[in-house]
Amino acid sequence: MGKQGGIAGKIILVAVIVAVIYGVMHMGDFLGLPKTRGIAGIPAPVLKAETGQLSVGEIDGYKVTVDYTYSCDLRGLVVNERHYTESSILDKVTPVSAVLAWGTVAEYNDKIDFGWQQPIRRTLAWNSGEEIYAEIGGSKAIYQNCTAACLIPASETVKEAFRKIKQGDYLHLTGYIGDVYCRKPDGEYIGLGSGDLGKNLKGEAQDIYSVIYVTKIEWVK
Repeated sequence: MGKQGGIAGKIILVAVIVAVIYGVMHMGDFLGLPKTRGIAGIPAPVLKAETGQLSVGEIDGYKVTVDYTYSCDLRGLVVNERHYTESSILDKVTPVSAVLAWGTVAEYNDKIDFGWQQPIRRTLAWNSGEEIYAEIGGSKAIYQNCTAACLIPASETVKEAFRKIKQGDYLHLTGYIGDVYCRKPDGEYIGLGSGDLGKNLKGEAQDIYSVIYVTKIEWVK
């Protein structure tokens, strides 16, 4: 009996250890904590050159429009995100900014300490030092493989979904890339401009920012 009890005790101990390890590994997800994650094989965004204007509506006396230059189908790993408190017109129009990565930046996000930071809107910082980016083709590859996107919801459903966005998510977005303008009848206006993501993808530009009017958002498993 003593020997059997010893074996049973060892089995129970192993089960407890496994349970603790599993719990620690998944505690971050349970608590909704940021997660550093790397995913290989995320394709570059598919862009189609299109021009036009979309009406977002009237917010706080501003007529809000998006002048778009591309329709887009974008898959990206959220390597950093920032939710805004809706204290300003831009916070209400673009309640979330997310740094979305694909290609080598997404693949090596958990191996390279990029040090992503968005201290304020339209400010993105990452670790300096060309040598640490050798595996992805140098720091210039960052501009080809990620974008800091101010996200505009096309509907209340999409806006509600935005609340769930967090670091470590793998998102699939469809919509339009362009510049957003908030104008009042007296001529007062405020806006946010996009860089040319199409040129960035070709290595012809180095502007990290985008404004994306999102018509559909999905989480990729």
